[in-house]
Amino acid sequence: MKDELGAGVRDRKACRNVPARVLVVEDHELVAASLASVLSSLGFEVRTDPGIAEASLIGLAAAFRPDVVLLDLVLGASGIDGVDLIGSFSAAGARVVVVSGVTDRLHLGRAARAGAMAIVSKEAPLIELIEAIRGCLAGNPPGAVARTELLRELEEREAGARRALEAFGPLTPREREVLVLLAGGMSPKGIAQRSHLKVGTIRSQIHSILAKLNVESQREAISLAFRTGWLAAAYEEAASSPPGRRSPGPQELGHSGTFSSRVRLPDTAVGGG
Repeated sequence: MKDELGAGVRDRKACRNVPARVLVVEDHELVAASLASVLSSLGFEVRTDPGIAEASLIGLAAAFRPDVVLLDLVLGASGIDGVDLIGSFSAAGARVVVVSGVTDRLHLGRAARAGAMAIVSKEAPLIELIEAIRGCLAGNPPGAVARTELLRELEEREAGARRALEAFGPLTPREREVLVLLAGGMSPKGIAQRSHLKVGTIRSQIHSILAKLNVESQREAISLAFRTGWLAAAYEEAASSPPGRRSPGPQELGHSGTFSSRVRLPDTAVGGG
């Protein structure tokens, strides 16, 4: 099989008289070393970067000038999303082949949109990866139909999210602040005390929020805000706004950790006390 896999490489080398350069971006050293060994035996010039730091990867790519980058999307403790590296690698002239165990089609769709020419599962046979490399080098990457389908699914999901976000447009700035506070676990009474308003006023604002979002309870409103990304955007906006002109952020509400840990879903429809 190795002779069969290497045939196309040897033919191309005869034309270019130089080996194709492959950069392997993989945080599991054993996997990276195994890929490097196999590809080297087939005539490729291979480099790996066990450090997996964004700056060093971009620097290595600039110095090595790879023809192909084999890129994992989940790069472990580094915290790097491989999707964020695709643009830089592509801009440097490399063909990016995603080699990952990721099965989330939206994540894969974002990789395709960022410029990945081919996507190969880590569960796929080695021959499939070699053929993907050869196809990309020849300007004929495999899986065009699957890539188009991933992009279509991503666009449909994002379009749906945009439509869902439109529901929050009619909320007034005050109603937006109240919804953020509710999501942070504050009761109507607590919001009233914080705002120096009557509890009845806050409950009226909550009723207005529910009506505008076409939901029946605080729980549904908060869930919708979380699912659509509106709540995350509200926290980010709060963090970037000047003091005195912004809604409360997670730290002011006493929250830390992951975003989902900041959200509190009440059981009541409007809330009492």
